[in-house]
Amino acid sequence: MSDNNIEVISLPTNVVQLIEILDNIFLDESAKLEWSDREVWFRAGQRSVVNWLLELKRRTENPNDEEE
Repeated sequence: MSDNNIEVISLPTNVVQLIEILDNIFLDESAKLEWSDREVWFRAGQRSVVNWLLELKRRTENPNDEEE
């Protein structure tokens, strides 16, 4: 998990809140030199899921927009 000290008290009540929480916890950040290869892969996988959810949300909100 990220180094952020975000405390989630309860489950979000909707998908948008869940995506916002995940986006704040699993930041889109560059790897640090002190991280092991496995930690880089693990964090990249976490962020990949968040990016996928953000893309689905974008497509839902703007169904006529072309992917850039």
